[in-house]
Amino acid sequence: RGLLVDPDDPEYKTWYAGGVGGGIWKTTDGGETWAEQTKNLPNIAISWIIMAPSDHSIMYAGTGEGWGGTSGFIKGNGIVKSTDSGNSWTPLLATIENTDFEIVNRIIVDPANANIEGLTLSY
Repeated sequence: RGLLVDPDDPEYKTWYAGGVGGGIWKTTDGGETWAEQTKNLPNIAISWIIMAPSDHSIMYAGTGEGWGGTSGFIKGNGIVKSTDSGNSWTPLLATIENTDFEIVNRIIVDPANANIEGLTLSY
C-alpha cells in the first residue's frame, strides 16, 4: 500500500514500495528490478512510507493493514525508521509490541525537524 518516489532522483527511477504481504522494497531502475530492504526484520505488513521533508535520508514506515474489507485486518508491529535513505530499517522501540501501533495508517513528520514524528491512531 505504501509507495514513495525519491524526489532526489532526477530521472524519478528510485522508488520504495511497502507490501502488505511483507517488507519494504526498492528499485533504482523504474521498477524493472526490486531489492528487499527489510531482510533484517520479520515479515511485516507495510502500509505507509514517508520521507522527511527536511532530510530525505530519514524515512518512516508504518505496519499493519487497516483497510481489511471482507478479509479482515492484518496486524503489524509498530513503526520502522531509516536514517540512510531506506537502505536499512530499525523499529521504533516505543511502538513495538504496543497494541496502539498494530495498524499504522498514517505517519506525519514535522517539516522542519525530521526526528519529530506525529502519529495518527485510527480504529
